[in-house]
Amino acid sequence: MKKMAFYLLIAIFFVSLDRWLKYYSLMMPPTDIKIWGDYLQFTFSRNFNIAFSLPLPSDIAAIIASVLVLGLMVYAFNEWKKKEYDAVGLLVIIIFGASSNIIDRFQYGYVIDYLDLKYYTIFNLADAMVTLGAIFLLFASLKNGSRKKLISN
Repeated sequence: MKKMAFYLLIAIFFVSLDRWLKYYSLMMPPTDIKIWGDYLQFTFSRNFNIAFSLPLPSDIAAIIASVLVLGLMVYAFNEWKKKEYDAVGLLVIIIFGASSNIIDRFQYGYVIDYLDLKYYTIFNLADAMVTLGAIFLLFASLKNGSRKKLISN
């Protein structure tokens, strides 16, 4: 349970920070704030596309994202029943991040992005939560899969 509380606190902290930064980016004057030289800047951007800038109408993107989050919730529940708490914790982080972006889609018709990584993309903390949560979940499942193989041999 301590692990779950830790994951939940991480998810709540970062989604709260993400929501605050989105609000701040909406209210700030249209100027870029340098965070790390020219490589990382705080810049307001409206993202009407979905992951990897794939064009899709915002209402359809919101529906697809909502269905995916519901699917992740079912998956998390099944992992909880199997007592796979690390997987559940990572899924909670992914679900919270995705939900923050879904709120934007329903509220504004687009996702608010604010971290401009020069030569790459503009993203937000919710995107990072989804991406890093998915990467760590993949590594955890690969590690768990190889552990199960060793046990069965």
